Amino acid sequence: MIDSREYFITVVALGLGFLLLVLFAWIWAHRRRQRMAREVERNEALFDAFFNAAPAGMAILDRELNVARINSTLMGLLQLPTAETLSANGVVLRTLPAGLASRLLPHMTEVLMSNQPLEQLEISLSADETAPSARTASNWLVSLFPVPTPFGRNPLGLGMVVQDITPLKASQQALEQSRAELRRLGAHREQQMEGEYQRLAREFHDELGQLLTTARMRLQLLGRQSPSAQPSQAGQADQPLQLTQAQLAASTQAIDELLAEAYRSIKAIAADLRPPALNLGLPAAIEWLVERMLLPTGVRCDVLFPQDGALDQLPGELALAAFRILQEALTNIVRHAAARNVRIVLARTQAHDAEGAGLRVLIADDGQGFDLAQLEAHTANDAHFGLLGMRERVAALAGRLDINAAPGAGTRISVWLPDNPV
Repeated sequence: MIDSREYFITVVALGLGFLLLVLFAWIWAHRRRQRMAREVERNEALFDAFFNAAPAGMAILDRELNVARINSTLMGLLQLPTAETLSANGVVLRTLPAGLASRLLPHMTEVLMSNQPLEQLEISLSADETAPSARTASNWLVSLFPVPTPFGRNPLGLGMVVQDITPLKASQQALEQSRAELRRLGAHREQQMEGEYQRLAREFHDELGQLLTTARMRLQLLGRQSPSAQPSQAGQADQPLQLTQAQLAASTQAIDELLAEAYRSIKAIAADLRPPALNLGLPAAIEWLVERMLLPTGVRCDVLFPQDGALDQLPGELALAAFRILQEALTNIVRHAAARNVRIVLARTQAHDAEGAGLRVLIADDGQGFDLAQLEAHTANDAHFGLLGMRERVAALAGRLDINAAPGAGTRISVWLPDNPV
């Protein structure tokens, strides 16, 4: 029989064992809770890092559309106050720009009611609907998705991903405008080519054809006549017509003059197609162009270029492009500028310069100038097509074109063309 003392010791031992077991269980549970808390903190930190570093604006809203969480990207896009201010004021949907909020509200309600996401919703706001400090129209791409509950019923709230696609839309519009301008430029160039074909056909037919036909007729007439030292006598009708030496010399000279005129016409037409002065270098070609286009109109022109032969070894493609750009610029000056003085400067840039190795061309005049934006809006204007043609030539060689003009202040066109287009 167990005495009371042994019974007491047994009960105390069992009690201590139970207490130790409970203590160990509590310590294990406490440590587990600590590990879970650290894991939650770690996951929270990872989520915060991703959430705030996301390139798109992101926000989480509750069912009343209060902003529960918002990243810095969206705050910057919507120009909202600090996160602390948002939390303290219990900011709701009306904190967003009025135009964006009014457009989003029906879709947010739909997502909460249907528990279905809504992706890639494009919203365009006018300047009045955008933030007051922006004062420009804006475009947004918004995706909405429900925040689910563990039981899969009504969502706890909704998430929102917002992207400002205003620059992308502007680039798209600029691309579409560029394509439209290229189509108009192509049609304009096609008309110019057809007109040039007609002009060449007229010159070949009217000038060269007439000259060569006259020369051929004179040769045929000479072929039916024979030379003679004496004039033909009356009563010799049955004899072939005879020419004196003086008549033969006069006919030969007339035919020679006709052929010389035909040769000059051919040279003039060939010069229109490709100036032979280009074979002597770009400066010589430009001086030829100035003498042909500006001097007859009374416009004074100064052409400045390096005298050390730096332009002698220009690549043929570069020289031809610069010549055509200058030709287009001088055409616009003659037709539209009403200028009295023109200045053309050619210079070489080196590889160690900021721009790199290439050719710089400057054309400045003291004419009436123009409003560039207004000119480009009138696509039927020949001057607009001239500027557009220059832009396309420069772009084809990976160069740069700068146009500075103002009404009454003349025009300054600066072109840089690289030696080795990319």
